[in-house]
Amino acid sequence: MVWDRRRSIRTPLRANGALELLDGRQPPLAFGITITDVSSGGVGLISGAPLPVGVQARISLKEGVLYGSIAHCEAQDGRYAAGLVVLHDPGILLRLMYLAQLSHPHPRPDPAFARS
Repeated sequence: MVWDRRRSIRTPLRANGALELLDGRQPPLAFGITITDVSSGGVGLISGAPLPVGVQARISLKEGVLYGSIAHCEAQDGRYAAGLVVLHDPGILLRLMYLAQLSHPHPRPDPAFARS
């Protein structure tokens, strides 16, 4: 049995943006990323370079900016799958969750099986 540590439901989303590591370097290291999923606690993403776990980061998207901490990063098919736990969110995470719901709506019950 595989234990899933996630506490929130993830919804698929595809959004491109830029991630900057806030580790004290000037200028900050920046990477192009793709958000792959979103939940109430953070985002999953794909990066072309490894991201150091525990480091604070800023993600800039056309919807706005997220601040968080890199929770995990694993090599995957020549790229890196990572997760960002969101620490500061001025409403952007809710907008991303809304966009994800629009692009991947939950299936609705078939009216033929509806109970009276």
